[in-house]
Amino acid sequence: MRAKRGRTAAATGTPAYDPRGDVTNAELPGRSVPGQSLAPGPCECILERMAHMAALRTSGSARLIRIGGAAGLAGGLAWVIKGVAILAVDDQPPLAFEVALPLFGLSLLGVAHLTLLRMRRRVVVAMAWLAVVTGLVALVSELLDKGWDASIAASSLALLVGQLTLGRSGRAPGPLTFWIGVGTLPALAVGGVLAEIDERLLEIPLVCVGLAWMLVGWVTLHNRDAVPALP
Repeated sequence: MRAKRGRTAAATGTPAYDPRGDVTNAELPGRSVPGQSLAPGPCECILERMAHMAALRTSGSARLIRIGGAAGLAGGLAWVIKGVAILAVDDQPPLAFEVALPLFGLSLLGVAHLTLLRMRRRVVVAMAWLAVVTGLVALVSELLDKGWDASIAASSLALLVGQLTLGRSGRAPGPLTFWIGVGTLPALAVGGVLAEIDERLLEIPLVCVGLAWMLVGWVTLHNRDAVPALP
């Protein structure tokens, strides 16, 4: 009787069972056979592809974070050198002001990728890229001796909006970058008052802002490996 059942099962392609309920000539569907490798199913392929894309995005974010940290250091140093030169010898190094604008935008971009997730990061990244592009326009216009003040204002405004979008709490250096944005306008107001005494004193708050951006850049580089988990 068992042989007959086995032949019937072989003819129909279904597993044959012995009286105890064990599989005798095939494995149950969905179970692997010892020594036999199965090709990954659709779900496994999708998960592998999503993991690969997440790894690429994380790698890209880490690269932008390193660039942003270096840009913050360089941009802040440019403003410090400009301010010290004006205070010391009353002479402004060429392009020291304009070159810092796109660098500050890149620094904000690195901060956004290091500290934010989801929608808020998209807003800050958009403002950072706008600051970078308009800052480059301001730099090129200065090289061409055109002096497009509108591009400087646009870059500064985009940078300020991006800073204030970061929020005052969260992972460093996000809060520091936020408070730099909050203190920028009061610092300029203080500089305007000091300029009434001596025009060169306007550089004092700008030097402080430059030092603050250097600190942002340093903290960004120090925390560069702490890329947040992707949403």
